[in-house]
Amino acid sequence: MAWDDLDRKFAMFDQIDSQTIRYAQAPTWSVSSQPKTRSEALDLLRKSVKPKGAPMYVLTAAEFDAALAGHWRPRQWNFRISERLINLIAHLTESEKPVTGFDPGQIVLIKEIRQLANELSLPVAVIHIPSREELLDPGSRTNVVRIKEFSDILGATFLDGRGAFRSLSRQQIKDDWFPVDGHWNQAGSNQFADFMAAQLPQWIAGSTR
Repeated sequence: MAWDDLDRKFAMFDQIDSQTIRYAQAPTWSVSSQPKTRSEALDLLRKSVKPKGAPMYVLTAAEFDAALAGHWRPRQWNFRISERLINLIAHLTESEKPVTGFDPGQIVLIKEIRQLANELSLPVAVIHIPSREELLDPGSRTNVVRIKEFSDILGATFLDGRGAFRSLSRQQIKDDWFPVDGHWNQAGSNQFADFMAAQLPQWIAGSTR
């Protein structure tokens, strides 16, 4: 789990054209508040439409590859992940205390997941996916405590993904992320995958006892 995953209600997107995206979230955690038809979804989406000319780009695969290689640059960069990170940082700086606890509606959903997993005898693992900033600055805010709370309520095994990068230098960590947004690149993905491959056998063994 990464960033604000635990606080993101049911979300929907609708791409209108090459530069316009609608995005909205259900108003509450209750499943009954989620749109059941396209018409209901559009009612929510229309209230949050991104107008043409907004500094956001929907790229083709070729344009995306060119952008990462530095061969394609829009007049103004503003990838959606960067926008979300900025909003998250602004939210976190409102208080010195980390966010803890869950909305009653969230608790209901988490317990439903736990019940379903128990009924199907499915082992569950919750994995913390660290941000680049979290790794570069140990004193920065992290959502790891909240993810552990989620894992405990779910009755899951918690795996801390920060361990995948602890042996790396600051420059190596930077090299594992795209410079243009908050996602890791292929090197970072491989680093995390190798770490998880080493964790999974022990988790599976513990889950089958």
